[in-house]
Amino acid sequence: MSGHYDQAARAAMNVRGFCLGGLYRPLNNAYFNDHYVRTVEAVGGPAFARGRRGLASFMRHVKEGGHGALLIDQYYGDGIVVDFLGKPAPTAQSVGEIALKYNALVVPIYARRLENGVDFDVLLEAPVPHSDAATMTQALMDSLAAQVRERPGQWFWVHRRWKPDRQAARAARAAADQ
Repeated sequence: MSGHYDQAARAAMNVRGFCLGGLYRPLNNAYFNDHYVRTVEAVGGPAFARGRRGLASFMRHVKEGGHGALLIDQYYGDGIVVDFLGKPAPTAQSVGEIALKYNALVVPIYARRLENGVDFDVLLEAPVPHSDAATMTQALMDSLAAQVRERPGQWFWVHRRWKPDRQAARAARAAADQ
């Protein structure tokens, strides 16, 4: 598990014999998305588009002995609201759900660019303890937030993480349902 820190972590693990396949959110620009996927796969291993078909392929990859890499710092409207960098952030619980269902380890991993601007170190944190998907999701977001706070310039972010209008509408629907 990681956030949009760098694909170097997947590449570093793959050259060490791991085969980390990753789920990704397709970019809105189809031409750039094709380029993005080719680049990610060339450097970091197989990439699977988020959605039913991509998740099935991702899980098949894992069941066949591959490892999975998931980024959890994207807005997910149907997800649970957790704290991320001091703000409410709807987030998918997929990582925790998959870990619990398949008794898999969840290891936060980050590639951090060194001061020379060329090299990276790769940080693997202790596995997140199994509990429930919501608690595990918050623990993962806390891990990522600590990395972003430590090195904010290295968080590669191209998606809108916080969507106040959508979150306000979601809160209004929840209040009306009560």
